[in-house]
Order: sequence, then structure tokens, then C-alpha cells
Amino acid sequence: MRPTVNNVRRHFMLYGLWLFLLAVLIGRLLLLMVWQPVVGGGHIGTVRWRMDEEHFHVRMTDDGRGHILFADGAIWSPPSTLQAGRVQQAPAAIGPELVGTIGQPDVWPSGARVLPEAGRTGLEYALDTLLMSKRPNLVGDLRVAANGGALDKAKLPVTKQPYTIRAERGSDVITTIDETDERRAEAVLQRVKVAHGAIVSLELPSAKVRVLASANHRRSDALVAATPGSIFKIMTAAAALDTHAYPEQARFFCDGQVHWPHVRMHCWRAHGKISFVDAIAQSCDVTFAQIGIHLGRRPLEAEAKRFGLFTSGIENFKGHALLPGANSGVLYRQRGADAGLLANTAIGQEDVRMSPLQGALMAATIAEHGQYRKASLIDGVQKGRHRETYVPQFPSAACDAFTADVISQGMWAAVHAPKGTAHALNALPIAAKTGTAELPNGNVNAWLIGYQVNEKDEPVRAFALCVENEAGWAAHKKLFEMAQAWFGNLPHVTAP
Repeated sequence: MRPTVNNVRRHFMLYGLWLFLLAVLIGRLLLLMVWQPVVGGGHIGTVRWRMDEEHFHVRMTDDGRGHILFADGAIWSPPSTLQAGRVQQAPAAIGPELVGTIGQPDVWPSGARVLPEAGRTGLEYALDTLLMSKRPNLVGDLRVAANGGALDKAKLPVTKQPYTIRAERGSDVITTIDETDERRAEAVLQRVKVAHGAIVSLELPSAKVRVLASANHRRSDALVAATPGSIFKIMTAAAALDTHAYPEQARFFCDGQVHWPHVRMHCWRAHGKISFVDAIAQSCDVTFAQIGIHLGRRPLEAEAKRFGLFTSGIENFKGHALLPGANSGVLYRQRGADAGLLANTAIGQEDVRMSPLQGALMAATIAEHGQYRKASLIDGVQKGRHRETYVPQFPSAACDAFTADVISQGMWAAVHAPKGTAHALNALPIAAKTGTAELPNGNVNAWLIGYQVNEKDEPVRAFALCVENEAGWAAHKKLFEMAQAWFGNLPHVTAP
């Protein structure tokens, strides 16, 4: 009986399936012979080569993990090594709380990893799936007797056949951080002897983070929300103008205290008759307390949302939430709308919390005519010769351009008008807003946020400087010393 076409096809299919299963089985056996992590004693043991150790001598020369890089391509993340089955890594020289650490993965052995290491904190953790190795770099030699028989050094000569298995590296991630400026900012914080504080610098208009320096390397002070004090008056002013509750020409009167039932608040000085712009420049508590009471909760909450206060302020990258320890801002933790709560919140006390990064973003939004962008921390990803450059998201409108212009005038006057609260820095080409947040322990947070301009009067960098939880006189002294050290090498630019 002659075989039919269908029978022939069936035989070929069965034969092919048999060959495929045989190949899979042989492949698994070879894999088990060559590479197997050994688990013992409750922790990861050393990586062991299970082929005949008499013939094979292998060592790993590179774990293949990608690097975190500075904006100029210099390596930021320190190298890691595998010693006695445990990942060893020294902290980064600068910004170790940002780079993060590498350690044992939660699950090991793991089909998704070739080595027992994983990002545990910071960018190493957030970008672990991009950075992790697909195969390490291995070098070794196969020792073979001259006649192909068993090794016996006393009887037969031995030849060595060297070989290398090239790494399949993870991707390198290029950050926006400027190594020189980051190092200089940390040096300034150390020189002024700040225990808790930060220097943040954002490039404009892109909002790329160039500096994210913290005095505390256990957890970044630049990303931790704190009471902002009078820098929050920028938000109150924006809400007042955007809602048309107050015109730019509005005039106020301050005799040193707020005259409102059940509200006890004193201004830091009696300003007398004062304009909207001068109220910003001279940081009049009475003016902004009255505005806050008049506006109520909703307009200020809506304005704060448009300014990104209720997020960390850091843009995600390829679906990765960067620096998960970064705080969102807080506004109106308490319920109710009594006048005292509204007045205190309007001047940045009571329920308000924001991080130095969010303060720099608020200043960047004013500098960019009311256009808000989240901070961009990643410039791109590089693998071999291929580089993928990241394009920041489009901005969104946080406030009207006219509103931003009025507030800009107040911030410039704060530095360059004789009665401005930052007039001590008048030689610098900056527009700024100061802030003093009173804390329950009697200490204060001292703030300075704003933006720098170039010789064409164009905003080029937004910034936030902060000294946290120190005695009032010491906090402000250190803040202005920081500002002079940080901006002191900038050329003088005439007022716009």
C-alpha cells in the first residue's frame, strides 16, 4: 500500500517534533552543566560552574549591568562586584541618595535575571529593568591533554584553549544632572554647614534638572516636602489674579496685623499702603492673609493643582516612576474653611508642604510666562552605539501670562528694590521670593526660590535654595551665604 501525502506529512511532523524536544532537552542539560546558582544557608551562594572543574577555569570580568551617567556621559553610578555570592558596591561620590544602591533581588533564582543583583533604591531601583544585564562577560580556558585523554600533568603535556563569552549589557541611562554643578552645590552646602537643606537648579525652558543637591544623603532634602512659608505667596497671588478677584492695580493697607474676627496674625512689619507688586516684593503677611480669606479654599486648590503641587514634580520615564521617595505637595490637610486656617495657608504656614524641587518648578512656571512642565531627570538611553534621546513633554498652562508677568515684577523688586526682602542679593542677575516658615519647635525653614537671567534678560535657570529646621537668625544667615556662594560668579545684569 502506497503512503498517502497526509501520512508522509504526519510522519515528517512527528519526526520534527521529536527533534525539537530532543534539542530542548540537550539545551537544558548543557545549561545546567554550565551555569547554576547555588542557594544555601538562607542566602545566595557563589555562582558555580558545574562542568568538570578539572578542565574548565572561568571567571566573570564584567557583570554587564548598565551605568547611570551624568549629562556629559561620565559614569555616575559606582561599579558593583560579586564577592562570595553577595553584591558589593561603594556609594557614589556625589548624590548617592539619587543614584541609589544595588543589592540582592527579592526573588532568586529568577528566570528574568542572570546575576543575583538588583537595584534597591534611587535610580538603580527605578530603572532596574533597563540597567540589568542580559549576560555577563566571561573569560576562561579549557585545559586539554595533548592526546585528548584525562589530565595528568606528570605524564602528558597540557594545552590551554582560551575563550571569551561577550557580555550582553544592560542599557546606560543618561541623566540631566551636571556633574560639575552638582559637585559644587554639595560643596556649598558643606561649607555653610547646613544639616538639612538643598540646592535645586532647573534649565529653562526645558525644566531639565541640572542640580538636585541635598545636605542629607540618607534621604534627599531636595525631594522631601517641608513648610514653605512666604514662597507660597506666589501661588496665592496667582490665584488672586487668575480668578480676577483682585486686579493688578489693587491697593492694600497693612498696619502690622490682620483685622478679622477670630484671626490673630501679625505681619513682620507695618507696610502701610502697599501695591500688589510691592506686597510680593516686601512679603506682606497682612495682604496675602486677607486675599486667602477672601478667596476661600477652592481657587487656591485649583491653582496649586495646575502648578503640579499635588505630584512629585518629576516626569516619568518610559513608564518608570523616578525617585519614588520624592514627596507630593500638601495643601489643606485639615477640613473646614475658618478664617484662621485660610489666612495661615495663604502665607505658606499651617497645612502647606512642598519640596525644594516643587519650589524651583513654581519659579520656573513664573519665568516661563505661566507654562508648567514637570522636571525632566533623564536625557536618554544608550546601548552600544545606539542612543535614544528623550524629548520632554509639552507644557501646560498653570496661570495666565499676564499673571506670571505681575508676579515676575514682584520677584524682581524683591531683589532689586531697596525694600525688597532679598535686596542683599541685588548685585546678582536674579528674580526671587524669600520665605520663612515658622516651625512648632521654634526653629524656621528659610527659603529662596526664583530664576536667573542672562545678558539678554532671558530666564535661563530656575532655582530653589533651602535651609531647614534651624534657629531663625542662623537659617537666614546660612541661606544668604549659600546664595552668595552659589550665584557669586554670575555677571551683573540690568533690570528688565
